[in-house]
Amino acid sequence: GGVGKTTLAQLVYNDSRIQGFFDMHAWVCVSEQFDPTYITKSIISSLEKDNCGLSEVCSPHETLAKRIKHKMVLLVLDDLWNERRDCWDLLCEPMNTAKLCMIIVTTRSERVAKLVQTMPNFYSLNCLSSEESWSLFKQVAFTVDNGNTPNLQEIGMSIVKKCKGLPLAIKTLASMLCYETCEQRWKDVIESELWDLEQPRNEVLPSLELSYKNMPIYLKRCFVAISLYPKDYIFDRNQVLQLWKVLDLLQSDRHNNETCPGG
Repeated sequence: GGVGKTTLAQLVYNDSRIQGFFDMHAWVCVSEQFDPTYITKSIISSLEKDNCGLSEVCSPHETLAKRIKHKMVLLVLDDLWNERRDCWDLLCEPMNTAKLCMIIVTTRSERVAKLVQTMPNFYSLNCLSSEESWSLFKQVAFTVDNGNTPNLQEIGMSIVKKCKGLPLAIKTLASMLCYETCEQRWKDVIESELWDLEQPRNEVLPSLELSYKNMPIYLKRCFVAISLYPKDYIFDRNQVLQLWKVLDLLQSDRHNNETCPGG
Protein backbone atom coordinates (compact mmCIF):
# COMPACT_ATOMS: atom_id res chain seq x y z
CA GLY A 1 0.00 0.00 0.00
CA GLY A 2 0.88 3.67 -0.03
CA VAL A 3 1.48 4.05 -3.77
CA GLY A 4 -1.39 6.54 -4.17
CA LYS A 5 -4.41 4.51 -5.33
CA THR A 6 -6.86 6.10 -2.92
CA THR A 7 -5.46 9.59 -3.48
CA LEU A 8 -5.90 9.26 -7.25
CA ALA A 9 -9.45 7.97 -6.82
CA GLN A 10 -10.24 10.91 -4.51
CA LEU A 11 -8.99 13.39 -7.11
CA VAL A 12 -11.33 11.87 -9.70
CA TYR A 13 -14.25 11.56 -7.26
CA ASN A 14 -14.01 15.17 -6.03
CA ASP A 15 -13.45 16.75 -9.44
CA SER A 16 -16.19 19.34 -10.04
CA ARG A 17 -16.80 18.06 -13.58
CA ILE A 18 -17.34 14.53 -12.28
CA GLN A 19 -19.56 15.72 -9.45
CA GLY A 20 -21.68 17.69 -11.90
CA PHE A 21 -22.05 14.83 -14.38
CA PHE A 22 -23.51 12.28 -11.93
CA ASP A 23 -26.76 12.56 -9.98
CA MET A 24 -25.50 10.50 -7.05
CA HIS A 25 -22.10 9.69 -5.57
CA ALA A 26 -20.98 7.10 -3.02
CA TRP A 27 -17.61 6.17 -1.54
CA VAL A 28 -17.19 2.93 0.44
CA CYS A 29 -14.04 1.52 2.07
CA VAL A 30 -14.19 -2.26 1.62
CA SER A 31 -10.90 -3.79 2.88
CA GLU A 32 -10.48 -7.51 3.59
CA GLN A 33 -13.99 -8.58 4.60
CA PHE A 34 -16.31 -8.65 1.58
CA ASP A 35 -19.93 -8.86 2.70
CA PRO A 36 -22.26 -7.82 -0.17
CA THR A 37 -25.12 -6.98 2.20
CA TYR A 38 -22.96 -4.86 4.51
CA ILE A 39 -21.34 -3.08 1.56
CA THR A 40 -24.75 -2.41 0.04
CA LYS A 41 -25.87 -0.83 3.31
CA SER A 42 -22.71 1.28 3.31
CA ILE A 43 -23.43 2.43 -0.25
CA ILE A 44 -26.94 3.48 0.76
CA SER A 45 -25.61 5.35 3.79
CA SER A 46 -23.03 7.13 1.64
CA LEU A 47 -25.69 8.09 -0.91
CA GLU A 48 -28.13 9.32 1.69
CA LYS A 49 -25.57 11.16 3.88
CA ASP A 50 -28.15 11.38 6.67
CA ASN A 51 -28.24 7.57 7.04
CA CYS A 52 -32.03 7.55 6.64
CA GLY A 53 -32.11 5.51 3.46
CA LEU A 54 -32.33 2.01 4.93
CA SER A 55 -35.74 0.39 4.97
CA GLU A 56 -36.80 -2.27 7.45
CA VAL A 57 -39.37 -3.56 4.94
CA CYS A 58 -37.15 -3.98 1.87
CA SER A 59 -33.81 -5.74 1.74
CA PRO A 60 -30.72 -3.54 1.32
CA HIS A 61 -30.41 -4.66 -2.31
CA GLU A 62 -34.03 -3.71 -3.04
CA THR A 63 -33.62 -0.39 -1.27
CA LEU A 64 -30.52 0.47 -3.28
CA ALA A 65 -32.13 -0.62 -6.55
CA LYS A 66 -35.08 1.72 -5.91
CA ARG A 67 -32.88 4.57 -4.74
CA ILE A 68 -30.67 4.67 -7.85
CA LYS A 69 -33.32 3.77 -10.42
CA HIS A 70 -32.93 5.87 -13.59
CA LYS A 71 -30.10 7.85 -11.95
CA MET A 72 -26.54 8.58 -13.03
CA VAL A 73 -24.40 7.04 -10.28
CA LEU A 74 -20.70 7.13 -9.42
CA LEU A 75 -19.51 4.54 -6.91
CA VAL A 76 -15.99 4.14 -5.53
CA LEU A 77 -15.07 0.88 -3.79
CA ASP A 78 -11.76 1.52 -2.08
CA ASP A 79 -9.29 -1.25 -1.16
CA LEU A 80 -11.13 -4.26 -2.60
CA TRP A 81 -9.77 -7.77 -1.92
CA ASN A 82 -12.65 -10.07 -2.93
CA GLU A 83 -11.76 -12.68 -5.58
CA ARG A 84 -15.16 -14.42 -5.74
CA ARG A 85 -17.17 -13.75 -8.88
CA ASP A 86 -20.49 -14.72 -7.25
CA CYS A 87 -20.05 -12.16 -4.44
CA TRP A 88 -19.13 -9.45 -6.91
CA ASP A 89 -22.13 -10.23 -9.14
CA LEU A 90 -24.45 -10.14 -6.12
CA LEU A 91 -23.16 -6.71 -5.11
CA CYS A 92 -23.62 -5.36 -8.65
CA GLU A 93 -27.19 -6.61 -9.15
CA PRO A 94 -28.93 -3.44 -7.86
CA MET A 95 -26.79 -1.28 -10.16
CA ASN A 96 -28.74 -2.55 -13.18
CA THR A 97 -31.64 -0.22 -12.32
CA ALA A 98 -29.50 2.90 -12.71
CA LYS A 99 -29.45 4.85 -15.96
CA LEU A 100 -25.67 4.71 -15.69
CA CYS A 101 -23.51 3.33 -12.88
CA MET A 102 -19.77 3.86 -13.10
CA ILE A 103 -17.74 1.94 -10.50
CA ILE A 104 -14.15 2.81 -9.64
CA VAL A 105 -12.31 0.07 -7.75
CA THR A 106 -8.95 0.43 -6.02
CA THR A 107 -7.08 -2.74 -5.13
CA ARG A 108 -3.58 -4.06 -4.52
CA SER A 109 -4.43 -7.34 -6.25
CA GLU A 110 -4.10 -7.82 -10.00
CA ARG A 111 -6.46 -10.81 -9.74
CA VAL A 112 -9.14 -8.60 -8.22
CA ALA A 113 -8.58 -5.97 -10.90
CA LYS A 114 -9.10 -8.58 -13.62
CA LEU A 115 -12.23 -9.89 -11.88
CA VAL A 116 -14.00 -6.51 -11.84
CA GLN A 117 -12.48 -5.21 -15.07
CA THR A 118 -14.91 -3.89 -17.72
CA MET A 119 -12.49 -1.66 -19.65
CA PRO A 120 -9.80 -2.98 -22.05
CA ASN A 121 -7.08 -2.11 -19.54
CA PHE A 122 -6.99 -1.32 -15.84
CA TYR A 123 -4.78 1.48 -14.57
CA SER A 124 -1.75 0.33 -12.61
CA LEU A 125 0.13 2.87 -10.48
CA ASN A 126 3.91 2.69 -10.33
CA CYS A 127 6.14 3.86 -7.51
CA LEU A 128 7.78 7.26 -7.86
CA SER A 129 11.16 7.56 -9.53
CA SER A 130 14.19 8.67 -7.50
CA GLU A 131 13.83 12.21 -8.84
CA GLU A 132 10.09 12.35 -8.14
CA SER A 133 10.59 10.93 -4.65
CA TRP A 134 13.24 13.50 -3.78
CA SER A 135 11.13 16.33 -5.20
CA LEU A 136 8.13 15.29 -3.06
CA PHE A 137 10.27 14.94 0.06
CA LYS A 138 11.82 18.39 -0.41
CA GLN A 139 8.44 20.04 -0.88
CA VAL A 140 7.22 18.73 2.46
CA ALA A 141 10.32 18.39 4.65
CA PHE A 142 12.33 21.51 4.02
CA THR A 143 11.23 24.84 5.46
CA VAL A 144 12.90 28.21 5.98
CA ASP A 145 14.47 26.83 9.17
CA ASN A 146 16.09 23.69 7.77
CA GLY A 147 16.05 24.00 3.98
CA ASN A 148 19.59 25.33 3.60
CA THR A 149 21.33 22.69 5.73
CA PRO A 150 23.52 20.49 3.48
CA ASN A 151 23.83 17.72 6.08
CA LEU A 152 20.05 17.42 6.41
CA GLN A 153 19.66 17.26 2.65
CA GLU A 154 22.17 14.42 2.48
CA ILE A 155 20.38 12.51 5.25
CA GLY A 156 17.06 13.27 3.56
CA MET A 157 18.25 11.62 0.36
CA SER A 158 19.09 8.48 2.33
CA ILE A 159 15.65 8.51 3.96
CA VAL A 160 13.98 8.84 0.55
CA LYS A 161 15.82 5.74 -0.71
CA LYS A 162 14.41 3.78 2.23
CA CYS A 163 10.87 4.76 1.21
CA LYS A 164 11.16 2.83 -2.09
CA GLY A 165 9.17 5.34 -4.11
CA LEU A 166 6.00 5.15 -1.98
CA PRO A 167 4.35 8.61 -1.75
CA LEU A 168 2.65 7.86 1.57
CA ALA A 169 5.92 6.81 3.20
CA ILE A 170 7.74 9.85 1.82
CA LYS A 171 5.09 12.36 2.89
CA THR A 172 4.70 10.77 6.32
CA LEU A 173 8.39 11.03 7.20
CA ALA A 174 8.83 14.40 5.51
CA SER A 175 5.93 15.83 7.53
CA MET A 176 7.46 14.46 10.71
CA LEU A 177 10.80 16.15 9.99
CA CYS A 178 9.63 19.42 8.47
CA TYR A 179 10.09 21.45 11.67
CA GLU A 180 13.05 19.44 12.94
CA THR A 181 16.43 21.20 12.76
CA CYS A 182 18.33 18.72 14.94
CA GLU A 183 20.59 16.63 12.73
CA GLN A 184 20.59 13.73 15.19
CA ARG A 185 16.81 13.40 14.97
CA TRP A 186 17.12 12.98 11.21
CA LYS A 187 19.88 10.41 11.72
CA ASP A 188 17.68 8.52 14.20
CA VAL A 189 15.16 8.00 11.40
CA ILE A 190 17.66 6.62 8.91
CA GLU A 191 19.36 4.43 11.54
CA SER A 192 16.16 2.94 12.97
CA GLU A 193 16.04 -0.86 13.23
CA LEU A 194 12.50 -0.79 11.82
CA TRP A 195 13.94 -0.57 8.32
CA ASP A 196 15.64 -3.94 8.85
CA LEU A 197 12.43 -5.85 9.56
CA GLU A 198 11.42 -8.24 6.80
CA GLN A 199 8.58 -6.62 4.88
CA PRO A 200 6.65 -7.43 1.71
CA ARG A 201 7.69 -5.54 -1.41
CA ASN A 202 6.60 -1.88 -1.42
CA GLU A 203 5.54 -1.97 2.23
CA VAL A 204 4.82 1.36 3.89
CA LEU A 205 4.56 0.19 7.52
CA PRO A 206 8.12 1.01 8.70
CA SER A 207 7.70 4.67 7.82
CA LEU A 208 4.29 4.85 9.49
CA GLU A 209 5.63 3.24 12.66
CA LEU A 210 8.58 5.62 12.70
CA SER A 211 6.19 8.53 12.40
CA TYR A 212 4.12 7.21 15.31
CA LYS A 213 7.15 6.60 17.52
CA ASN A 214 8.29 10.18 17.01
CA MET A 215 4.95 11.73 17.88
CA PRO A 216 4.60 13.79 21.07
CA ILE A 217 2.89 11.92 23.88
CA TYR A 218 -0.42 13.78 23.61
CA LEU A 219 -0.78 12.78 19.95
CA LYS A 220 0.05 9.14 20.68
CA ARG A 221 -2.74 9.07 23.25
CA CYS A 222 -5.15 10.49 20.69
CA PHE A 223 -4.24 7.78 18.19
CA VAL A 224 -4.58 5.04 20.81
CA ALA A 225 -8.07 6.30 21.64
CA ILE A 226 -9.10 6.15 17.98
CA SER A 227 -7.66 2.63 17.64
CA LEU A 228 -10.50 1.41 19.88
CA TYR A 229 -12.80 1.63 16.87
CA PRO A 230 -12.94 -0.96 14.06
CA LYS A 231 -11.08 -0.54 10.79
CA ASP A 232 -12.73 1.79 8.25
CA TYR A 233 -15.06 3.23 10.91
CA ILE A 234 -16.39 6.59 9.71
CA PHE A 235 -15.89 9.18 12.43
CA ASP A 236 -18.03 12.19 13.10
CA ARG A 237 -15.86 15.19 14.01
CA ASN A 238 -17.86 15.99 17.14
CA GLN A 239 -17.71 12.35 18.22
CA VAL A 240 -13.91 12.38 18.08
CA LEU A 241 -13.69 15.67 19.96
CA GLN A 242 -16.05 14.34 22.63
CA LEU A 243 -13.97 11.18 23.00
CA TRP A 244 -10.76 13.18 23.40
CA LYS A 245 -12.49 15.49 25.86
CA VAL A 246 -13.73 12.59 28.00
CA LEU A 247 -10.21 11.14 28.03
CA ASP A 248 -8.82 14.56 28.95
CA LEU A 249 -6.66 14.79 25.83
CA LEU A 250 -7.47 18.36 24.84
CA GLN A 251 -5.56 20.12 27.62
CA SER A 252 -2.02 19.43 26.40
CA ASP A 253 0.57 22.07 25.68
CA ARG A 254 1.19 21.36 22.01
CA HIS A 255 4.39 23.44 21.98
CA ASN A 256 6.19 20.96 24.20
CA ASN A 257 6.90 17.50 22.82
CA GLU A 258 7.36 16.10 26.33
CA THR A 259 3.99 17.27 27.63
CA CYS A 260 1.45 14.70 28.81
CA PRO A 261 -2.31 15.34 28.59
CA GLY A 262 -3.33 17.77 31.28
CA GLY A 263 -6.27 17.90 33.61
